[in-house]
Amino acid sequence: MYRLNSSKQIIGNEDAVAAIRSFVRSFWSGGSKKPLIVYGPTGTGKSTAVRLIAKEESMNLIELNASDYRDSKKLATRVLPALGTRPIFGNGSFILFDEIDELSGRHDKGASSTILSMIKEPRAPVVFIANDMWDQRITFLRNKTIPTGFKKPSQSAISELLSRISKETGIMVSDRTIAWIAKMCDGDVRSGINDLYVMSGAPEDDVEVIGVRDKKSDIFTTLDRIFLSHTIGAPMRAVMYSDVDNSMLTNWIDENIPNRYVDNPSISKAYEMLAASTIYSSRASRSGYYTYWRYMNALMSAGVSISKERGCSTSKRYSFPKVVKDLSGNKADRTALYAIADKLKGRIHSNSRYIISDYIPVLSKIIRKATDAGIEKDEVYRFFERHFELSDKEVDAVASTSRHAF
Repeated sequence: MYRLNSSKQIIGNEDAVAAIRSFVRSFWSGGSKKPLIVYGPTGTGKSTAVRLIAKEESMNLIELNASDYRDSKKLATRVLPALGTRPIFGNGSFILFDEIDELSGRHDKGASSTILSMIKEPRAPVVFIANDMWDQRITFLRNKTIPTGFKKPSQSAISELLSRISKETGIMVSDRTIAWIAKMCDGDVRSGINDLYVMSGAPEDDVEVIGVRDKKSDIFTTLDRIFLSHTIGAPMRAVMYSDVDNSMLTNWIDENIPNRYVDNPSISKAYEMLAASTIYSSRASRSGYYTYWRYMNALMSAGVSISKERGCSTSKRYSFPKVVKDLSGNKADRTALYAIADKLKGRIHSNSRYIISDYIPVLSKIIRKATDAGIEKDEVYRFFERHFELSDKEVDAVASTSRHAF
């Protein structure tokens, strides 16, 4: 994938790039210590500008993103060592808080207060990146930072950039395709470059699969583009624009692979691709490294799409995912189990879903075995009340749970 190697290559936002560079240089020469908040539309080069300026100024870039904004301890571990002393080589550290408007109140365990303490008297230049500086989640930064705005580059500027990239990298696309990509990316340069690579070598007529950015599609349109397409671009874009979250979309694809693919090898390969996508989804959730979503999206969309060997059937209607129907049917039971899992967290030290899927079934078996062995039910229930603070009704719910509850 094409990478910019100079901040001068960032198009349409030369003044904003110059403001970031000026801030960094003036910091070390006694200028303002107040951090910058760089804001603007997705894909306009905000984060790239900071990274390139750090490299050009020979600075040690400490970069944090949404997965790091979980608690104050993690933030302190990443940032505080960099603020200690100036290195022998280079021009010091540069702290980048990327995706700061993804800071979630639900997960903010002291992160916002820790950030404020860090920037009160910063010993290194600090830049925050946000799509929307007016987002309520970052109101605590509003009067503590200097705003610097990025804007969408013009269509002609994007066309010029894409033409240059195609020549430098040998990507075979027509001028018409480049003009269409520049128009449809709606100022999102990063997506425009991605679209350029997707269209490399593709017939000019396939350019129509590239739609306007942020245009959402319903589930049936998304499924059609995954199952019926013969290119990788259309299904990947369909997932990107779908108004259905990835977990639900996985269930829909899972349910409907046999409705669309007509031969066993195609069905088998499609399920292999879908299974591989869930592996990357799990890795992203466990590690907090959400770059894994790229592979998840590619496998569940293009991977499933190119699995077909003998075409695609349209004789059957799409089926609603059975697993979702089953979950809807016992919604009250699941709500009760989540409440129980919340109480057990202090003892088991794990997340709710893992407690429900692995621990509660074990506790259920213990309860049943105890009562089958002749231990008084009241004695069993009092044990769970003392040790887990569960009510009789909650113990009943645990006792009736099996591993197939979820």
